[in-house]
Amino acid sequence: MVKHARNSPPVAAATEPEKDAVDATAVEVAGFLSGKVLPNLHLLIVLLVAILVAVSLLALWQVKRRDNADRAALSVAKAETAESLRGLADKYRGQPVGEQAAFAYARTLFEEKKYADAADAFKGYLAAYPAGRQAAAARLGHAYALEAQGLNTEAQKAFADCADAAREPAAQAEAFLAAGRCAQAEGRTEAARTFYERALGAGADGLVKQEATVALARLAPVPKPVAATPSPAAAPAPNLTANDPLPATTTPPAQPPVEEPAAAPAQEPKAATPDAADEPAREP
Repeated sequence: MVKHARNSPPVAAATEPEKDAVDATAVEVAGFLSGKVLPNLHLLIVLLVAILVAVSLLALWQVKRRDNADRAALSVAKAETAESLRGLADKYRGQPVGEQAAFAYARTLFEEKKYADAADAFKGYLAAYPAGRQAAAARLGHAYALEAQGLNTEAQKAFADCADAAREPAAQAEAFLAAGRCAQAEGRTEAARTFYERALGAGADGLVKQEATVALARLAPVPKPVAATPSPAAAPAPNLTANDPLPATTTPPAQPPVEEPAAAPAQEPKAATPDAADEPAREP
């Protein structure tokens, strides 16, 4: 007789139906293994080996790809000419290292003062990688390349687009400052003033703030509107009739010019008449 520990519930003995159910389940599992698994065991082993091989090859490919990317990035870092960077950008197009090489190629052209080629290179980078890591810098570089060529109107628009697309206040302020500089170079003073004010409003600091403040102070001051002085209202004309005297005027009527008297004609001197006493006595 089995004795139970104190305070432990008694264990119910398995009934005959439960034993029969367990035995039936064991028989089904054994039948499945013997009928389905064992005949196809070699196929299962082959499948398992194939899976292991595929996982191993994938891991090796990832390692090799990582090594290739590292070598390519090192090549970009060691590239000394724009042409070598262009070759790497074409070779690894669509890959992160290709994006890096494309941006470095455009920047190198700008540093070499090949501004037209640099503008095209920055534009090509944006076409290939519109959402790339250097997209904002490429847009700004394209605008600077246009400004360096003297294309101030195109550069002003490009800088304004950069400012609108910028997410960082510092980049936005820099773009507004450059747009104002281009507008001022073209003689558009009011547009330049607006851009300088927007640069300061965007939170410019440091050198950008100083340049915007100085440029804004050097612009001609905004002319203040002069209030128009109202002209005195004209006095109404008097309603006169034919018998009413004319009103007195403040201006005296014009007087006719007074002719000066003509000078008297000069008289010829008369010959002196001899006096009777002065005449000699005539003889009788």
